[in-house]
Amino acid sequence: MQGSALPHVEAFPQPIMKWTEELYRPAFAAAGCKDFSLRENDYVVAGGRKVGGNAQAITGKRWLHHTSFLWDYDPAHMALLRHPPKAPKYREGRGHGDFVTRLCEVLHPEHGRRRLVENFGVAAAELGFAVQERTLADAAPALSHRPLLLGTKLLDLREFLQ
Repeated sequence: MQGSALPHVEAFPQPIMKWTEELYRPAFAAAGCKDFSLRENDYVVAGGRKVGGNAQAITGKRWLHHTSFLWDYDPAHMALLRHPPKAPKYREGRGHGDFVTRLCEVLHPEHGRRRLVENFGVAAAELGFAVQERTLADAAPALSHRPLLLGTKLLDLREFLQ
């Protein structure tokens, strides 16, 4: 995101994350989750249970913020993960099963994944952004200008919204 689009958001991780919390909070509230917040570098609900993490790319005044939300996962697979050597203080030594939670369990059943994604669009529009749905085919020309970075994978979100 270019600095001039959000001149009040400094191009540093904490101000960017604080701004995204303000973007995401009404979307979660509209989906039935009133206790969504940013805690250290994670997005949490229900007594500090992690539902999302993030990453930023910052160059000068330009930045890109990426959030991964945990919609669903197999707890048995989560149990296979090692406890990370560096963890946020609010984790308080909790194992994965007590530290993270699935959004599919947190949101009201009638507020599914599609509704949450729609709420993100509404929240962004209320902040003055023109939100438009695009397909991978629409993005292909922009993506073909340079090779993708090692480890980059294109993901069609439509399969998750069905």
